[in-house]
Amino acid sequence: MAEEKHVKLIGTWSSPFSRRVELALKMKGISYEYIEEDLFNKSPLLLQYNPIHKKIPVLIHNGKPIVESLIIVEYIDETWKENPILPQESRPLVGILQEVIGVSFIDEETFPVLCKWVEMFLSSSIVKESLPPRDKLLSFFQAPLEARAASKPMVYK
Repeated sequence: MAEEKHVKLIGTWSSPFSRRVELALKMKGISYEYIEEDLFNKSPLLLQYNPIHKKIPVLIHNGKPIVESLIIVEYIDETWKENPILPQESRPLVGILQEVIGVSFIDEETFPVLCKWVEMFLSSSIVKESLPPRDKLLSFFQAPLEARAASKPMVYK
């Protein structure tokens, strides 16, 4: 596909929004260049292609930027018609977030069909290859909570 030659994705490894776009590209079999963005030191490329919000992910297709992960996924699905992927939602990070904050959002008893779908989704080799390492992700989400807990003394009344 000639259209694929000019596909770039600006994202960051820890962003579920970037991961959503990466998964869509991989599930469609689209070749792309991935550009890792440092959100604390934003690159000129990010500022050029998303000057208003200055956020990731940004998909650049033939020099034109598309922003907002759900819009990007819709664009991918509409541009490359083979292997449709919508409508689908992914929630690979919910389990990590539930563990970090100690609250259960989704469980098998309340959402059995969704949990079964998530299990099938996460068993896909494409998804497995795209997810960041679990321990790295867990550390990423725990660090701010631990830092906050360390900086604020507990007050009991």
